[in-house]
Amino acid sequence: MQPVSWQGRVVKGISSLYNLAWTVTAPFALPLLLLVKMAKGKKYANIRERLSLLPPADCAGGSTVWCHAISVGELNALLPVACAIRDQNSSAHLVITTQTAAGLMTARRRFPFARTIMCAPLDHPWLVKRFVRRLRPSVLLVMETGYWPNMLSQASLQGAVNILCQARMSQKSFRRWERFPGVSRWLLNFFNCITVEDALTRDRFIAMGADGDRLRIIPNTKYDGLETLPGDNRTLMRRRLGLDPDDPVLVAGSTHQGEERELAEAYGVLRAEFPQAVMILAPRRIERVQEVRRQMEDMHLPSQNWKDLLSHNRSAGVVIVDTMGELAALYGIATVAFVGNSLFPPGGGHSLLEPAVQGIPVLHGPFVDNFAGVASQLGSLGAAQVVRGWEDMVDSVRRILRTPEDCRAASLRAQRWIETQRGASSILAGLVLKNLSRARPGRG
Repeated sequence: MQPVSWQGRVVKGISSLYNLAWTVTAPFALPLLLLVKMAKGKKYANIRERLSLLPPADCAGGSTVWCHAISVGELNALLPVACAIRDQNSSAHLVITTQTAAGLMTARRRFPFARTIMCAPLDHPWLVKRFVRRLRPSVLLVMETGYWPNMLSQASLQGAVNILCQARMSQKSFRRWERFPGVSRWLLNFFNCITVEDALTRDRFIAMGADGDRLRIIPNTKYDGLETLPGDNRTLMRRRLGLDPDDPVLVAGSTHQGEERELAEAYGVLRAEFPQAVMILAPRRIERVQEVRRQMEDMHLPSQNWKDLLSHNRSAGVVIVDTMGELAALYGIATVAFVGNSLFPPGGGHSLLEPAVQGIPVLHGPFVDNFAGVASQLGSLGAAQVVRGWEDMVDSVRRILRTPEDCRAASLRAQRWIETQRGASSILAGLVLKNLSRARPGRG
């Protein structure tokens, strides 16, 4: 028997401390979680899944691909990969897990071909062990972020190949991880393969302790999932809003607290100059709809919920989106878009590609660390602009409305660039299926 290296002892110590923390805190934290869910009126089903009381179906046969995507954005990135896996190997069993209610709703709507869709268990060692032993995956595919130590270790113990797909690492996150080199090295080396979008991200992961031989640079799959709204659909949606073809529409997507007030200030000024202008606000969290609507009323801007347009004509200049899954299509009827979670720190941003693929100018704040590469590329093409508050928004929208041909040319350049980035999903599906055939049988 060979002696255990000091690195091995460190890894074992970190793992033991992590699981000890779960064991000590779980008796208090889990009942508290249940009480919070009850107070918010949430359904019990998600709690049972999170506690692994509803284990997944037994997917014996060595062809199970467990895909974990923490929420909606990661699921959107996963979709083209999952479709490519299905197309290349129809016998593969796709199991989708997520961690949020919005993610679960999105997964059930967009992955009808998956064998199982459910909430991932909490990363308590006993709960995850029960889940993974029942599932017996051959491959665990984690999209972007949201990876957990027991999820990874238990999957490995069952013989799975762990793949981190489109791993993200902003400068801010990198600085945080640098403080704990042992922890980052321990966590990242659970992965057999890590794919990243660019050399800068690869270098950050290597600096954090990831094995450079396990890293591959592959373009982002989100390009493959982008769709341009057909002209007929665009016309129908504009009619629902009572819009003429040339009426200006500002669509503000995935907004966070504080951003709606800046947008309202800008819209109030623009509306005086462009009376037919409409603003569509889509808060990142649906539960904030009433708060946002009250804010519009306090600022003397009449508003209306999107659902109301299904049975009534538009009666207000501000439309607040109170349903899931509408934003990508709404970008298609916009004259200009603003992408939220970007005006105030810490921010991080949301997808700039969804509006850009529709061929419209994109505005965003300065805090887009999670999408810095895309923001830089779109900015260099003239298709995206940084705004720092409502006054910048007014100036930018004015310029866009007054120079439509210049803006259209820049947006067409962005669309052509997006087309050159497609194809990563097929590459990743091939990587998954290659490892599917290599995976070891589980220990049972």
